[in-house]
Amino acid sequence: MNISKIASSTVIIETEDTKILCDPWIENGEYYGSWSIVQELFDKEKLYKKMNDCENIYFSHIHPDHFSKKTLKKIDKDKKVFLHKYASPFLKKNLEILGFTNINEIENGESLKVKGNTNITIFAADNCDPNICNKFVGCNYSEESKNSQQIDSCAVISDKSSVCLNLNDCMQPMMKETIKNIKNKFKRVNILLVNYNSAHSYPQNIKNIKDPEKIRIGNNIKQINLEKSIKYIEDLCPDFFIPFAGEYTLSGKKFLLNDFKGTNSQNDCYDFFMNTKYKNNLVMLNYGNSFDGNKIPVFEKIHQSDLLNYNKKLSELTYDYDLIEKPSKDEIEDLSNLALINVMKKINFFKLKFNHVLYIQYYEKFIYLDFDNNYIKFVNEIISDNRSYTILHLDEKLLIQLLKGPRFAHWNNADIGSHIDFTKSRIQDYDYKLFNCIAYFHS
Repeated sequence: MNISKIASSTVIIETEDTKILCDPWIENGEYYGSWSIVQELFDKEKLYKKMNDCENIYFSHIHPDHFSKKTLKKIDKDKKVFLHKYASPFLKKNLEILGFTNINEIENGESLKVKGNTNITIFAADNCDPNICNKFVGCNYSEESKNSQQIDSCAVISDKSSVCLNLNDCMQPMMKETIKNIKNKFKRVNILLVNYNSAHSYPQNIKNIKDPEKIRIGNNIKQINLEKSIKYIEDLCPDFFIPFAGEYTLSGKKFLLNDFKGTNSQNDCYDFFMNTKYKNNLVMLNYGNSFDGNKIPVFEKIHQSDLLNYNKKLSELTYDYDLIEKPSKDEIEDLSNLALINVMKKINFFKLKFNHVLYIQYYEKFIYLDFDNNYIKFVNEIISDNRSYTILHLDEKLLIQLLKGPRFAHWNNADIGSHIDFTKSRIQDYDYKLFNCIAYFHS
């Protein structure tokens, strides 16, 4: 089995029978323009040819660094596609819109023949258990409570001689039962593709955390992510492991936030694992390099001086919403009133209470959202209240897209893309249910 790393989580797994392209993303500017590849890819035509030479594609989940619409425009649509059978067919529908027709949804833990002796087995990160999903991330609430809404999956690619487990973005705590199932079904994992990063807006987008403290928090998150990778390695005992995924640079007007986000560089990752007892099992692949399952290629460290010109170009990129006209205050307020109706349906159905107020800044005003009392108003200043509050700061052009609904922009992607800054009355307060509910604040 041969593993080629293209960029971030984009790999090609080649067995004795066929090639499987995983999560293609090579075009800069995903997440509405803010996420770019960490290194410049100089010959994209060659990369597209290499990806289009694959007969199959596996998509782990819907996030744009795994399901890059900008990249998929140049990917042949006649390929055999494999994905987890999610409770919500959102990923499948998006693939169909792009023109893919040979789409194979696979139930949790089920195997499907790809070609010859090559099989793919897909597992949901939470083992399709909504109790696990709710415990760790709260999910996107659904009336279909019997189904998990967790969006992440992992895949085992196997042939007669090798087993490769691609973990993608699956979170360590919720994977406990799934890891047991993988170990029960497969005697040994020969090659493990393991994430060593996580993506979120904390701490870089918290306005009332000072820069030195952001750096401290970011470094702590980096260490936690590497230790989570170690836990996977300890649980699965692979012959070799390849760190990958979650490798991105913030581009455009958010470029300076790169100094504070808690994501490890490839160099950080290499240095960390070379100082562990697992160093002889480490396969750190530069972009464009391959591992044949036996001989470990030499990893060449990336030097900051080599990235100067590329980073300058990234810092000057415009965002998708920069191209639209600024909305009026009336447009924002009218859509906000409609959005309150939509989000309150979810909140009332689940009988949620927050004791927390949200403000969304637009121009010199604020949208005041009191979900506990089904109340919205438009104010000129923060109102004194005994409840804690969070202020969301974002470009009005993006705000109007979010208010129009997921077909235009999604709150979760805007957050992961670091487009939203936050001012918090209590910095440590975070209610995941509240911020999952904001995903439904659209007309």
